[in-house]
Amino acid sequence: MPIYCAKCNKVEVGPDEVYCPFCSAVEQRKKKAWIAYLLWFFLWPFCLHWYYLGSYRQAIGRGLACVIAVSLAFITNRGEWLFVLSALGVWSLVDAFVFIPRALKRIEKKAEEEAKGEFSIP
Repeated sequence: MPIYCAKCNKVEVGPDEVYCPFCSAVEQRKKKAWIAYLLWFFLWPFCLHWYYLGSYRQAIGRGLACVIAVSLAFITNRGEWLFVLSALGVWSLVDAFVFIPRALKRIEKKAEEEAKGEFSIP
């Protein structure tokens, strides 16, 4: 009985293989969602999840905005720091549920296009 690729279910693979060469190449190029979310959960003020996802400009911009907002809130010392921290918390939740999944889909699509070019698939 032939064994087919676990991802695309189209290409026959050997008994010790799980993915066909194309799907294997895509899996190697993709970023792991759990790593991105782990970085987001523990280190969101430093935007390390964006560095991991390859969005360097976004990471630098958001990191600077976070540092500036927190610095200004603590320098003024008038109680606005609670507002700033709550706004940053909402920003991080939007980050987690909107922007990270969008970035992961973009990376997966790019990985598939690169693999198609590598294996000459139209």
